[in-house]
Amino acid sequence: MNMKQIIVVGLATISAVIVSIGSGAHAAEVGSVTSDGKVKFTQQTSGDINPSVNPLNPDQPLDPAEGDTPYPGTGGPLSIDYASSFDFGTQEISAETKTYHAKLDKVRVDGEEIEVPNSVQVTDNRGNNAGWHLTVAQNGQLEDESNRTLAGAEIELKKRHSCHKNWVRYHTPGSQSTN
Repeated sequence: MNMKQIIVVGLATISAVIVSIGSGAHAAEVGSVTSDGKVKFTQQTSGDINPSVNPLNPDQPLDPAEGDTPYPGTGGPLSIDYASSFDFGTQEISAETKTYHAKLDKVRVDGEEIEVPNSVQVTDNRGNNAGWHLTVAQNGQLEDESNRTLAGAEIELKKRHSCHKNWVRYHTPGSQSTN
C-alpha cells in the first residue's frame, strides 16, 4: 500500500466509527425540579450612619478635608449621609448684582485631599422601591459672618443629576429647589 491508499483507508475507518457512534446514541429524558430560595432582610437600625463616599467614585469612602468639621448624617433606613457646605470664598463688595459660584468640595480619599463636586448622599435601604424626594430650602436670607443680611441673595442649584453605585447616571430635569 502506498501513502495515498493508507490515508483513504484511514478516513473511511474513522467515518464508519463516527456514523456507528452517532446512530447508536440516545439522549435520556431530562426532568425538572422546583426548589425554594429563602432570604430574610432586616432594616438598618436608626442609629446606623452610612459612611460618606466619593461622588465621582462611590466605591471610595471619603473623609472631611483637614480643618473641616462634617455634620453627622441622619441614620436610619432612608438617610441623608452627607451634604456639602457651600463656600463662596472672599468676594469684593459691590453695588451690582453678581453671581458667585461655590467652590468645589474638598475631601480626603485614601489620605489624599481632592476636590469633588458639591453633593448630597442619600441612602435608601428600606427595600420597598418606594422612591423619595429631596427638598433643599434656604431658611431665611443669607447672612455674612457678621450676621449682616445679604438682601435678595439666593442660591440656585444647576446641573442636578442622580448617580448610584453602579455608575448609572440619571438626568433629573424635574428636580426642584426652593429659594
